[in-house]
Amino acid sequence: MASAPHTIRSVEELRAQVPAILKRLNADQSLLLAAAANPVLALEELGYRIPNELHRELDHRIRFSATERERLATLVARMHEIATVPFDPDDPADLERILFTRLELPELAASPVRIAITGAAGATEGAKEMSSRRSGTREQSQSGPMSIAPTILQHRLAVRYHATAAGPEPDVLLALAGTHPIVEPLLEYRAIVARHAPFAPRALYERVRRGAIGGVSLKLRARLHRREV
Repeated sequence: MASAPHTIRSVEELRAQVPAILKRLNADQSLLLAAAANPVLALEELGYRIPNELHRELDHRIRFSATERERLATLVARMHEIATVPFDPDDPADLERILFTRLELPELAASPVRIAITGAAGATEGAKEMSSRRSGTREQSQSGPMSIAPTILQHRLAVRYHATAAGPEPDVLLALAGTHPIVEPLLEYRAIVARHAPFAPRALYERVRRGAIGGVSLKLRARLHRREV
């Protein structure tokens, strides 16, 4: 009978577990690589349970600087004040409910988006495949026939992460600019979030765990680096 998950209730409690966690991660390269994509899912696989509140705190501590976290908290407080109810701006479904049901903002024509969940090599091959289909030709790679990169369906209001060098993809909510006081702080919040890679979704985490991501060949080792965050 499997033992019950050990619930981690605070950052301090997690810190106390770090040496044991790192030892187990370093003993399993595929799990360590998956942990780099989503550390919370890796912790769950190791038998820890992370409550939703702590999950959010860990996400922000890992992804954002102290200055950014402070600004995000200020923006969230402002949005809650305007909406008169708390909500999670990182949850597209919750955001959709607040904007279009509670605040009755104009509906958007945006639709869900499919995003690739393979590595860069797989995405590139998929793009070539689409291009050759449009032109009526078909290129053949040295490694064999090309295939479309696997994708996942992303909510229409999900923040589109972008690398700084690539430039931002326009936020779908820009269409609501000027329609309600909540939109300005929301757009600023999402602009900050979009600059930092999110934790990988479960589908991508599981592909990394299985070694199913093309073009990735790494050997990692995790170690403890003490600093205040």
